[in-house]
Amino acid sequence: MLARCMDDAFTTTGFNDRKHATACYRKHEESSAHIESVMKWNQHMKGVSVDSQLSTKNQKQQAVNRSALEKIVATLQRRCCL
Repeated sequence: MLARCMDDAFTTTGFNDRKHATACYRKHEESSAHIESVMKWNQHMKGVSVDSQLSTKNQKQQAVNRSALEKIVATLQRRCCL
């Protein structure tokens, strides 16, 4: 999912404030929407498919979940044996 952009000028409505353009460009470059888009573009240019990115993300989440579950099971085993 794309990050939400606070200013639709760069995504929907367009931009026509030439007087303040430089400041607006800098502000946009620091936005989460721009940073996320650049990251995704870089991954695309490296040839990393969306499926691969999702798979990697799912694997990382599974590892975190597995670790949490192992801690829960270990705690329950200790309490049952006391």
